[in-house]
Amino acid sequence: GDNNTSQSTDMSIKSDLYGDVSATVKSMLTPGVGRMNLSAGVLTVTDTSRVLSQIGRYIGDRNRELNRQVVLNVQIYSVESKRSDQMGIDWDAVLSLGSIKSTFTNAFAGTNDPMASGGAMVVDGKGAGTKALVKALSEQGNVSVVTQASSLTTNLSAVPIQVALQQDYVPEITSDQTANVGSSVSVTRSTITTGFNMTVLPYLMPGSSHMQLQFSVNMSDDPTMRTVKEGDSSSVELMKTRLKTFTQRVNMKSGQTLILSGYEQLNTTADHQGVISPRFFGLGGGARGERNRTQLVMLITPVILG
Repeated sequence: GDNNTSQSTDMSIKSDLYGDVSATVKSMLTPGVGRMNLSAGVLTVTDTSRVLSQIGRYIGDRNRELNRQVVLNVQIYSVESKRSDQMGIDWDAVLSLGSIKSTFTNAFAGTNDPMASGGAMVVDGKGAGTKALVKALSEQGNVSVVTQASSLTTNLSAVPIQVALQQDYVPEITSDQTANVGSSVSVTRSTITTGFNMTVLPYLMPGSSHMQLQFSVNMSDDPTMRTVKEGDSSSVELMKTRLKTFTQRVNMKSGQTLILSGYEQLNTTADHQGVISPRFFGLGGGARGERNRTQLVMLITPVILG
């Protein structure tokens, strides 16, 4: 039979716009005179003409800020180590290049090493620093594009980005004996979903090109497959993966690029076979495997329109 397994992680970025507006308007009402009603997204206020004018200006300002648009350009690269003994990206070597060093500014004040504060730094300029970075990373390992996406959103509206892999495997094989009929074999198939999920929420500062960018990331490694023999003629596949989640927030300007690194994926394939246990090599057991170390580098460039 078939069986689909689901894998989910809840990560919330909350923004209660109606609640914030309602609380502010309520604080502006004249005590004992003003009344307010919020129903089906419609705010009705009764008060003196002076207070109504103040509330009207406040609502107008909020509408203008919330309707501001921003384009979020997201690029995700994977850097696979060229050497088997290489633990990760040598950022000292990458940042020592003149074309790189001159374009980087630290996103966190008081930190000398841009990669020391949670693996984050900001690139100024119109893409020149980004191109130089990718070229420098190619000296560290094999660089490939995981995904590229551009999304148009408004102020305080979250944007989801997903790159997922679905893989089938066989977790169970059962054999039933029936009198006068013989044996029947039932194979259970399941699906595991792994990959990369990101949610980005921009908060544009009023009347400014500055913003606060909040993002939540949910990552899981490609599944490790282990084949285990059951008896003489059947085997099952067992799957294993690592799940990592994190949320960060950074202040930056429109047109700057936020670069995140230090998020590693391990891709491992293994095959174990044997009677009773794969470790019993004397009874024909054996194991073989391959392991690749890949580090993700994420680039997020928000551009405010208008």
